[in-house]
Amino acid sequence: MLSGTGDPTWTYGFFDNPTEVLEKMADYLKFLGVTTIEGDIIADDLAFDRHFIPDGWKNEQECYTSPVGALALNSNQVSVRVWNSRVFVYPSAPEVKVVKNNFKNSCGDMFINRDSYSDTIFINGYAGYDYTRILPVYNPSLFTISVFKEILEKNGIKVTGQAREASLFESFYKNGMYKWYENQSCYLIEIMKQMNKESDNFLAEQLFKTISANEVGIGTFEGSKKIILDFCARAGINTTGVEIYDGSGLSLKDRISAGMLSSFLEYIYNSDFGPDFMNTLARAGIDGTLKYRLSGVPLYAKTGTLDGYSSLSGYVKTKAGQWIVFAIILNNGACGTGYLKEVENNIVTAIAGYSEKIDIKKIEDIVVN
Repeated sequence: MLSGTGDPTWTYGFFDNPTEVLEKMADYLKFLGVTTIEGDIIADDLAFDRHFIPDGWKNEQECYTSPVGALALNSNQVSVRVWNSRVFVYPSAPEVKVVKNNFKNSCGDMFINRDSYSDTIFINGYAGYDYTRILPVYNPSLFTISVFKEILEKNGIKVTGQAREASLFESFYKNGMYKWYENQSCYLIEIMKQMNKESDNFLAEQLFKTISANEVGIGTFEGSKKIILDFCARAGINTTGVEIYDGSGLSLKDRISAGMLSSFLEYIYNSDFGPDFMNTLARAGIDGTLKYRLSGVPLYAKTGTLDGYSSLSGYVKTKAGQWIVFAIILNNGACGTGYLKEVENNIVTAIAGYSEKIDIKKIEDIVVN
């Protein structure tokens, strides 16, 4: 049984090879002299529920819409490359099946898509050039355990049964099993740096469900939403009108105000975690999603981007040496995302250029008509 508790780090950005941990496990079993695993190899993913996709996602087949699972590998994505009429899938897994439809060895358009309700990938069109598409998998738990089964067998360890998900009954007696290998992720702050600086949706979703997994024993979207809203209430943060359906903000059902964001950022800034949190944010002109924006402006911020929608929130330092909390949310999709980001740049630059002290004790003292 391979048990996961939501670790999102078996992926690029944390490992040069996303399957490294699974390969180390296989190497260790081989070192112990294991040559055969009798029966099934089981994915214990029950630290989270199996509601893999949040409500309100518009497109579930883009590289930024990976499903959420307690067992996660390679950001729950596969890379499908067609080159010289040959198809390469990474990570390779029996669970991921490739079907070629109207596949022609000449120049022209190519289409690679995943079935809506399985991990079958369909390739249509022409294979006259090198083409790669990254797709989210359908079932992250079956994908991960399927990859592990293939790695074991490549290392000479035969698995007589199938790769499958654990039943609820099986999770009850796993504590009585012998643990032969354990992998610890890096520290949470390092995951948050990658998440915030690079605006990584997958990491955001995994950490979101981990909140309720740690608090109540099972990670769910609804459970994590309640915990966050309860925290905000205790912190005195006004959440009127706020709707939370996921951790990344991709859901079209999500609703949040600039005022709520500003209040939250102010609370964190004044807490013991303020400096550490600021350092997880992208720095203007230096790194992350702001590496090529607002160079020279003393700014720590988090970007948000959807087609025709844009946001920027964080901390900017004025000429007077004062750190200012700000949050900008722009919803006029007709203007184009590029224009909206230019508006954000102008607002932040104006704040940074302010040379007098701003005397505001609380964010609630600001009234925007």
